[in-house]
Formats: sequence, structure tokens, C-alpha cells
Amino acid sequence: MTVKQKRFVEEYLIDFNGAAAARRAGYSESTARQTAYGLLQENEEVKAAIQKALDEQAMSKGEAMRRLTDIAQTRLNDYFIVRQVKQVTKVEKPLAEVIATLETKVVFEDKYAAAAELSENEQKAHESAQTQRRREIIRLQLELQENPDATRMVDGPTEIVEEVVLDLPKLVKDKRNGLIKTFKYNEFGPVVEGYPVDAALDKILHIHGAYKTKIDLSTLSDEQADALLDKAIAKLN
Repeated sequence: MTVKQKRFVEEYLIDFNGAAAARRAGYSESTARQTAYGLLQENEEVKAAIQKALDEQAMSKGEAMRRLTDIAQTRLNDYFIVRQVKQVTKVEKPLAEVIATLETKVVFEDKYAAAAELSENEQKAHESAQTQRRREIIRLQLELQENPDATRMVDGPTEIVEEVVLDLPKLVKDKRNGLIKTFKYNEFGPVVEGYPVDAALDKILHIHGAYKTKIDLSTLSDEQADALLDKAIAKLN
């Protein structure tokens, strides 16, 4: 590279403004934009020098591409965990069976209290609970007299069911890594919003020259060429 080209690389890495870097490097003011475009798009030595500096100071093209891939593959389903849990089912029983079960419970609790030699406070608690059970039996018996076909929903067998929960550690980690923009709770539950990091990474890829748009300046007027160059440089700033 020439002395001016080396200076251009140094200046360009300051603010990524091609035209300004060309002027500061000593190139002609009137052709600074065209010079910058040529150096950035066509001069392999200049591009390699910029690439090397970026690799030493910032994110490499490979890393940027990996992060773009991570963002593209991030799905809401990634933050749900399906697990198996125990759940008590509900079954419908005739009210007469419910009363019989409760009467059996009263008899058993009295036998237990007599055998366990309860303390004074424990005995009071036992008697209070038994009083509530006996009153419930009376209420259910009256209801059964009014409606012989009455039923009740009571606890049934325990079953294994699937439950879906949020993977909170993964959400927090991905939010920290820039894959998630928002994670919060409102009155309806959790709110998760993806963060558009791809725009910033797109800028990095342009700076690295990972992809570019080829432009034939010979087919454009000076005004059109200047406008396209401004647009290309703006993507680097």
C-alpha cells in the first residue's frame, strides 16, 4: 500500500466515513467520495488492512454470521419447557358415598386421638376439627333428603400430566446476549419480544465486506453516483 492508502485505513477506522477519511488522508477534496468508494470496494490491500484491524479490535465476520444465525433461529418455542407433573384428578361421586366417607373419617380420627395421647392443645384442635366434620355430615344429609340424586366432585386418583413452563434462565441469558429485547410481566402474564440485533450486525457485515452490492458507475450520472456512494457510506456509519 502507498503512504496515502495506509493513512486512509487509519482514518477510516476512526469513524468509518469513507469520504472524510479520504480527505484527511490527503486525497483530493473534489474526488474524495469516488476515491473512498474505489479503496473500500476495489482495493484488496486496503480491504485486507481494514479487515485485519477489525478482527483485532472487534467482532469477526464469522462471529457476526454465527450471531445472525442465532437470531434467525430464535423462536418462541425455544423458551418453553414441557415437563411431567403429578396432578390430582376430580371425580363425581353420589352424595351418599361422600357422606359415608366423611363418617368413616370421623370414626378414624377419634380412634387416632385416643391412641395418640394428645396434649391439651392438640385435643382441642382435634375436637374442633371433628365438630366441623359432623356439622358437614348433617348439612350433606339434609341436602340428600332434598335431592336423592345429588352428587359431589371429589379428589380422585393422581395422574401424570404434561405441563408447559417458561425457561426463565434461558430467557434471561438470551436477553443478556442481545437475542431478546424485552422480557417482563403484565396483567396477562409474561411478555417476550425479540430484539432486532440483525440491523446492527448487518452494519458490521457491510464494514467487513462480507457482502456488497455491485454498482457500475459508468452507467450513472455524477449526481446518481454521488447519491449511491452517500447511501453506501451511510450504511457504514
